[in-house]
Amino acid sequence: MLQAIIFDVDGTLRQSIIERQEAWFMHWAQEHGREWLFESSEAFQKFYNKTVSETGLQGVYDALGLPGEINDHAHPVWEAYSEFCEQHPVRLYSGVEETVKKIWERGSIEGTDPLNCRRVRLGINSSNTYKGIVQELQVILPYFDTVMTSDFLRRYQGSGKGNVLTKPATISLALLLDLLQSEGKATIHVGDTLDDLAASQKIVRHEPIPHYETLITVGACYGYQGREVLEEGVETSSGRVHFDYLIEEPRELLPIVAERLKH
Repeated sequence: MLQAIIFDVDGTLRQSIIERQEAWFMHWAQEHGREWLFESSEAFQKFYNKTVSETGLQGVYDALGLPGEINDHAHPVWEAYSEFCEQHPVRLYSGVEETVKKIWERGSIEGTDPLNCRRVRLGINSSNTYKGIVQELQVILPYFDTVMTSDFLRRYQGSGKGNVLTKPATISLALLLDLLQSEGKATIHVGDTLDDLAASQKIVRHEPIPHYETLITVGACYGYQGREVLEEGVETSSGRVHFDYLIEEPRELLPIVAERLKH
């Protein structure tokens, strides 16, 4: 029986932020008197995607010669970026609000386990701060039981000198499974990248004894990487793995949930 569903945010619930990122870096460059180096949006997006995949978001600031310390949330760039995001919200994908509501309603009825009186629980997994997603997700947040953001993950840095633990990562999914009190084999993870797929494999759990769990994976082809890339799957230590399901729009998640509720 399905116990929980975990959603990625960008490219899954809300539209990809790449356009806003371009506008942000253009704005930040202008604020600091830097020349904009890109002749088109396509040129920036190619640079942005390549840089982020190789060196992370910090690499974008460094390559453009712009002030910004990703691991220092006291740096002025964070306040400026938060204000910019509030002024430039990203819309939810068409059908997301309806889909989440229907899943919540159906999971509250069919997903109830008479042995412990629990329904299907919903969680969000985001590498953004809570403030960075709350405005755009506020219409659906009441349906969710827990939200995992970078604010929460920073608590796991110890002295704070290490890199921020970011999503997608098996640690954030493991923490969500604990918070949702669900098993990997009974939890759906909806994401739009191969990184989301890879993070869903062999998640470390500690009860009743240390072991690995793998989530039920759903690839959102309408998101960042698209069907052609998602169909490739990823190579792991156990061999090549693929998404259990691929969907072209949020509403296609409903029959998958209905199917899993019957297991």
